[in-house]
Amino acid sequence: MPEGVPVANLYYSDSPWSCAALIALEEKGYGQDEVLLKPVDTSKGHNYSPEYLRLNMSANLPTLVVPLEKTLSADIESRYKAITDPKKILEFLDNSRSARSHTHTTSAAPGPSLSPATIALSSISTTLIDLLHTPSADPELITTTNPLLLSPSSPPPEEFISSYQDIVTTLKGYLASAEEGKFHVSDKVKAFWKSKLESHEELLQVLAPTGSEELKKQYLEKAIQAWKVGLKEVLEKVNKELVGPYALGDQLSLADIHLAVWLARIAHLSGALPSEDGNSVIEKIETLVGIQFVKDISIAEARRRAGVGSAVKFPGTGPDGEANGATSYQPIKPSNDKSSKQSKLATFWETVKERPSWKKVYEAGLH
Repeated sequence: MPEGVPVANLYYSDSPWSCAALIALEEKGYGQDEVLLKPVDTSKGHNYSPEYLRLNMSANLPTLVVPLEKTLSADIESRYKAITDPKKILEFLDNSRSARSHTHTTSAAPGPSLSPATIALSSISTTLIDLLHTPSADPELITTTNPLLLSPSSPPPEEFISSYQDIVTTLKGYLASAEEGKFHVSDKVKAFWKSKLESHEELLQVLAPTGSEELKKQYLEKAIQAWKVGLKEVLEKVNKELVGPYALGDQLSLADIHLAVWLARIAHLSGALPSEDGNSVIEKIETLVGIQFVKDISIAEARRRAGVGSAVKFPGTGPDGEANGATSYQPIKPSNDKSSKQSKLATFWETVKERPSWKKVYEAGLH
């Protein structure tokens, strides 16, 4: 890349929507010289730093900071804009990838468009994506109200509690520094910090072994409402809208990326592993949510449509993991049980988890 040419910066964490952006980068063939990855440690509360809040006042991840098109030249002072809406970030990444960018980067040719090809499919895509971004589907809500966290037989993981303690410490530090005049922030930022501090301290009281039983009871009721009512309704609607084997049929789309990372978080919270098959993963979710999907999809037929048993076509990758524009065909062993059935969500899980982009993002496990 020519020296001095501005590039985009992706601020990300292990959040589902951050994973969606990372998968989109892989699927579209972006090179390392086109988007710089900036990790933000949310387990330490670094997303609440004054510096990050200047980019994204909600403190959510991801945030994509991109140079304005009119300031791409090296001899012009660069100006940037921050995109904070996950849906808009994925749309931007899909629409902005060309064979040779305005900044003359030389990474691989772009992957195919991830936008729906027809009006009918576009309608299904919009319905699915909007559904996954409703309050009832919010990954943060689902994570903090996970009924397993409140189970007497299964205490919260130590790292979960430790992370919340670290966030509380970080927020207290920011508030103290602001009061001491070490840095200047608006009253709006201070109020935001105080609000987040209160919510994190409350959750710690709920999770603590010596916490208030009344508070635990209230929080358990909230968890039941979130999982067995709100999340259940979302899952039922998602399963109904799916075409299969991907969200809109036989081709990967933006809707698949949104659903893949969201479902991965639900699966993780339900105790599933990435190595498990679709039926096993969805059954764990069904047990925790209190739902049972109809198994009306032939596993053999679903795998045939996805190319399983012969070869699945994926963008090629080189030895360093970079997309190289070539085509690779990766065989997957077919099921021997031709009469077995599964739900559309189980079919979807088995289809997307075989993609190199998904495997790369979840290489260390679900989260």
